Amino acid sequence: GARSGDSSNSDQLGWTISFLYIKRQIIFLSSVVGLGLVLSISGFVVVESRNDLPVWQPWSLLAGGLLLTGLLLAYIMAALGRTATVERLVGLRTQELLDTNRQLVEEVAVRKQVETRLQGSEAGIRAILDATVDGIITIDEAGTIESFNPSAEKIFAYSADEIIGENLKVLIAGSAQHEGDGYLAQFMGTVDQELTSIDREVEGRRKDGTTFPMDFAVNEVRLADQPLFTGIVRDISERKKLESEIDQYTESLEKAYAELQQLDELKDNFLSSVSHELRTPLTAIKGSAEILLDGEGVNEQIHEEFLTIINSECDRLTRLINDVLDLARMDAGQERWNDGQYLMPDIVATAISSVQTLAMRKNIVISVDLDPGLPGVWCDKDKIVQVLNNLFSNAIKFTPDGGLVQVSGKEVAPTGGEDASIEIEVSDNGMGMDPGDLEKIFQKFKQVGDLPSDVHRGTGLGLPICKEIVGHYNGKIWCGSVPGIGSVFTFTLPAHQGDAAVETAVNGDGAAAAPSTRQKTILVVDDEPNVRRLLHYELTSRGYLVLEAENGGAAIDLAREHRPDLITMDVLMPVLDGYDAIKLIKGDPATKDIPILILSIVEDQNLGIKIGANQFISKPFTVEEMLESVSRLLSGTAKKVLIADDDEALAETLRFQLEQRGFIPSVVHNGQDVLDSIDIEPPDLVVLDLKMPEVDGFETLSAMKSKPDTANIPVIVLSGLEKDGVKVRALSLGAADFVSKTEGLSRLHEEIEAILNN
Repeated sequence: GARSGDSSNSDQLGWTISFLYIKRQIIFLSSVVGLGLVLSISGFVVVESRNDLPVWQPWSLLAGGLLLTGLLLAYIMAALGRTATVERLVGLRTQELLDTNRQLVEEVAVRKQVETRLQGSEAGIRAILDATVDGIITIDEAGTIESFNPSAEKIFAYSADEIIGENLKVLIAGSAQHEGDGYLAQFMGTVDQELTSIDREVEGRRKDGTTFPMDFAVNEVRLADQPLFTGIVRDISERKKLESEIDQYTESLEKAYAELQQLDELKDNFLSSVSHELRTPLTAIKGSAEILLDGEGVNEQIHEEFLTIINSECDRLTRLINDVLDLARMDAGQERWNDGQYLMPDIVATAISSVQTLAMRKNIVISVDLDPGLPGVWCDKDKIVQVLNNLFSNAIKFTPDGGLVQVSGKEVAPTGGEDASIEIEVSDNGMGMDPGDLEKIFQKFKQVGDLPSDVHRGTGLGLPICKEIVGHYNGKIWCGSVPGIGSVFTFTLPAHQGDAAVETAVNGDGAAAAPSTRQKTILVVDDEPNVRRLLHYELTSRGYLVLEAENGGAAIDLAREHRPDLITMDVLMPVLDGYDAIKLIKGDPATKDIPILILSIVEDQNLGIKIGANQFISKPFTVEEMLESVSRLLSGTAKKVLIADDDEALAETLRFQLEQRGFIPSVVHNGQDVLDSIDIEPPDLVVLDLKMPEVDGFETLSAMKSKPDTANIPVIVLSGLEKDGVKVRALSLGAADFVSKTEGLSRLHEEIEAILNN
């Protein structure tokens, strides 16, 4: 504190008195206290009052100052000692704080590393969850969706923003929709387990309402006693589709296996039947031959009787073998189809003539009722005759003596987008069949019904062959039958409409003009209907197939479509006259070789011959003159057939038969002669034996097919070698067909005509 002296006392003016006041006592006074030094002393009286200090004497002040200085020094020394202790303690504490701080810094660094790793791990897990093909959904215990990964978005077509917050039931369809809460309820009772799950197949629902099968697995993880539900979803539509396809495939395999077993059983039965069918005629043939060879007691009548038996049983064997071979060719897609336009009455008449003897033996009448004006059919005539033969034979076989077999035909109008067709029915009043057997009869090797005797049995191939033939022309065949009443077999063929209606004449008892063995097609071109009618009648009555055109334009179209064997051409016609038509026909490579006979009132014969006609007859002409010219022109188109066989007797027999059928045959006896002959004058067809001297049939066939000039000549192999490998080798070398010598020459003639008339 400080106090100024009285202004009237000059020696006290400007004095400053300093003092130390501790615990309500003044320890010392001085004018200045600084670093323990007393600068000036004056007398004061120490009192309690701060405002009324006594004046001490100088010596007392000096003593007090010294005392105070000592005390102050002692206090300072003590303070300095305490300060060292404090400093030491502070140093220790500071070190502790530094150590603690360092530990904290290290812990913070570790924590940051852990956090960084956790963030990376979380990002990796998130990337994995986002990339997985399965949908992953998290759900709370109330069934509310909390997260929705990208795969779930693709599966359900919802975005995460759209679906988060919705109930799980939105994504489930069908009965399982009401079980969504049930899933979670099942988990609520599993608190003792760390992880539980349920996996099942349910029906999912997309955003657009469509449903799909899915696998839905729900897992529960308890974190701090709080349940977290995770649903894993997989769209199993493709798997279901594959499972369905596998089931269908398995079912089809099982069905196929059952059918194979059935077929195997049928084939066993077939082999047994064929074995019987082979043994029976062979026994009859062998027995008859032995009787004839013995000669004892055999008169002319018995001789003829047993020859008839041999011939009949040979025919029976031929039919059996032909049935088997026909079916094999059809199954292999190797059957030849010699298609053309034919008259159904002619086809029916041909078929009836082949079974008439069989019908007469049982005193069975075959009645024919064909609608007049039936259109023609485009088919292989021999194949349709085969169908009718089979139906007639079955009808006669199962009809009692004195019974009736009827054949009827009519045109069926187009229905349901189909073309018009011809419907043929063959009915009998025989034993009939059970309705349950009607489908089986068209199955291969299948025979039905209780047959009264072996004479009624067959191979079970006839009707399946009929079905194959009719089906080839997009026709249908079916049967209706009543046991004890009879059966009706019906088949259809597409009608073939020409430029004019096909005319025919069939009398009530089924007789008809039988066509020639090798039916030729003649195109009659004339604008006069009466002339066409005359030519049609005269030509068809002699076995020719006739097509008609009323002008040159129609003639060209028919010639290109049907390739007739001959054309009769008028000259003066509308649209396109005969001369122009001839020029176009002869200028077309496809029709240039067709012979043309001009029948016209025009006198300029030279012009017709000059542009390509083969002959000219002026109107009026006689029928004999016309028919003679037709015959001569057709014979000029006869095909050349080269026969190669070292069996001279067989070769000469075949040559004679081919000549009778209008062919020009020539004969050689070894393979080298074949190769030399075809180089000089290529034939239209070669009949080739396999076992010949010098060069055998295989070498000959291979050499022919290796040369461009002879590679296209059709070759029919006629051989006594019947092993399957022989036939396969011949066909693989390029043979058009393979005919066994045991089949007889009739089969060979069929194949020759089928190839050369095609």
